[in-house]
Amino acid sequence: MDVTNDPLLDERSRDAPTLLPSLQNLLQLSHSGDTDDQVQAAMGISAMVKRVRIEPSSFGPLCHTLSRLVASEHQAVVAYSARSIKILVVDDALRPQAAAAGIPSVLATALKVREGDTACLREILGALQTLCYDMETVLSVITTGALESVLELLSTSNLELKILSMAIAANVLSFSDSLLTAHEECIDAFRDRMEALLDPVKSHRSNDMERDVALAALANACGHRVLAERAMYLGAIELLRKVLKNSRNRILDVARTNVVSASLTRLERHGFIAGGDVEAGGGSGEGSGGGLDDDSLRFYRFKWDTHRFISDWAPESSAQARRKWTRFLVHAAPLYGLFFFPFLLLVYFLA
Repeated sequence: MDVTNDPLLDERSRDAPTLLPSLQNLLQLSHSGDTDDQVQAAMGISAMVKRVRIEPSSFGPLCHTLSRLVASEHQAVVAYSARSIKILVVDDALRPQAAAAGIPSVLATALKVREGDTACLREILGALQTLCYDMETVLSVITTGALESVLELLSTSNLELKILSMAIAANVLSFSDSLLTAHEECIDAFRDRMEALLDPVKSHRSNDMERDVALAALANACGHRVLAERAMYLGAIELLRKVLKNSRNRILDVARTNVVSASLTRLERHGFIAGGDVEAGGGSGEGSGGGLDDDSLRFYRFKWDTHRFISDWAPESSAQARRKWTRFLVHAAPLYGLFFFPFLLLVYFLA
């Protein structure tokens, strides 16, 4: 295939004129039978896609090249190629093309082949995470059988891989009341692994990000009656109430409160909690009808990003923040007096 004729870079990028020949050279280099050339190509493409946006209309040749490189037997080639895919699919315009080109299938195979290879797995999981973000592309991941490997990693001792796997689970489960209703095998797989979603919430040693992503996955899972029933059987109701109580004692912890309240409200709507027995995230103390409305019962999804997880967690309004800080300052006023009174006495006597 001649890969030198189509413009690959977004013309709006000021780097495009100088980088275009370099990218074309890297694509040609990737076709070499020499492993060193393939490593150089994979590393070069990875560095380039960080700097320049690839034009969607000409993504095809690059996508084809990365599909071949991810299937390589060389660790560095696989890791850098998967990293390129991970960065590229964050672009909303490129995800559907990547799914249509068979990228999820290639990643699913690499996920199984590279079992235990952390350097490759972190890149592969990051790419799969964002491919599971949209309804248009998540099905392409589910049908590859990649979820089996992902769910096994929920129990890994590697924190980074565990969080990435949990984020993928949360993304897939965000379609629990829609797309997954036609995929019983997927629901069964999550049902068997439900305890792995609860473990980070139970453990006091869990990382905050690990716990929050697990809570989001649990909230999404409760959208399906079978998964909600399994969560209830494993003691999720009392656990969630405990987390909700602790979250309300922390300043500005509205996001976690909303996620936990969403889980409890869904459990109530399935009939696993008596009506009016759910304290909503808004703090009304009433049932779900008086607290969280349908708009608040959102599903939580995460994109991979260079520095953090991007989620659609409901941001706290500035008015809510001001009210919380006002309450905090009012309640803390006596403490200010106890702290400053001895200091004022000391100044008085020294003067």
